Amino acid sequence: MKSQQEINFPVGIRAALLGAEKSTNKVKVGAALILHKSNRIIISCNNSKSSPGAVKWYKYYDQGMHAEYALFNRSLLDDLPIRGTVYIARRLANLATGLARPCKACRTMLVDLGIRSVVYTDYNNTYIEERL
Repeated sequence: MKSQQEINFPVGIRAALLGAEKSTNKVKVGAALILHKSNRIIISCNNSKSSPGAVKWYKYYDQGMHAEYALFNRSLLDDLPIRGTVYIARRLANLATGLARPCKACRTMLVDLGIRSVVYTDYNNTYIEERL
């Protein structure tokens, strides 16, 4: 069941939460890109344990793909323009939202691709808008 705060999320955050629900990971992260001129939404999720910090602890670790990277992988495969705001959401086990701020590598990728703003979930069903 959605909380009242969640109902008031921007459509991009709600789309990213749908992506997070598709993740098979313990840490469920989704990302969404709204293509402004076509009104299409691209949605993705992380596809394996993908915390950069985990690499430090596991010698034979397959880092997987962050939701942001999967999002742009998908848009490039579909030959879609990469412009707009990226929305990132993390769903916790208690169904609240968690911090989904992009890691340094993903932030660099977003800037390199021309993305200038990102909206991501924070704890307790809140979100943060940030210019890159």
